[in-house]
Amino acid sequence: QAVMQVYCVQHHEDSSRPGGFRVEVSALELQEPIADARNGVLFFGLPATVKHRVNQSSPLSPHHTADEESLRVKRNLEPEQIRKHLAKRPYLEVVVLVSGIEDSSASSVEARHSYTLDDMFWDRMFSPCVSVDDDGWTTVDCEAIHETVPSSWGEVSQADRRIGRGCPPTHEAHPLPRDF
Repeated sequence: QAVMQVYCVQHHEDSSRPGGFRVEVSALELQEPIADARNGVLFFGLPATVKHRVNQSSPLSPHHTADEESLRVKRNLEPEQIRKHLAKRPYLEVVVLVSGIEDSSASSVEARHSYTLDDMFWDRMFSPCVSVDDDGWTTVDCEAIHETVPSSWGEVSQADRRIGRGCPPTHEAHPLPRDF
């Protein structure tokens, strides 16, 4: 069982504050992974991709602030508008916190990772790193876990072609029953 929390830390210019900046910490609503509706628990056993949609209510949106430029921006956000808006931030960091219980040892596990704009990719997606072979063996290719590809490559049909074919396992896999 694992719980994931994602926060955005931003500095906003504010001459009324000491140092001329206001610090804002906001929780990001996740589009993926979708937490179990009853208890907020996530599956810890396989890699997960975290997705947050930047819409009007997102702290990353130009509409989230009340500056003059955000009032001129169209309601439907274009990726380039979001990039320009975020590049103007004096400071931006996304912090991911994961905590849970590792099943085999019942040990508490906690991890924290921080991302700045330099760590974020635009128009990229993760390449598939989980495969299932014809015998039902599930494998995680740990060498490919951080690989990205252009999002234009990411048509579902193309991504599905790679899953289970040509993704050599990098560690011992354990089969799941067919009815799992």
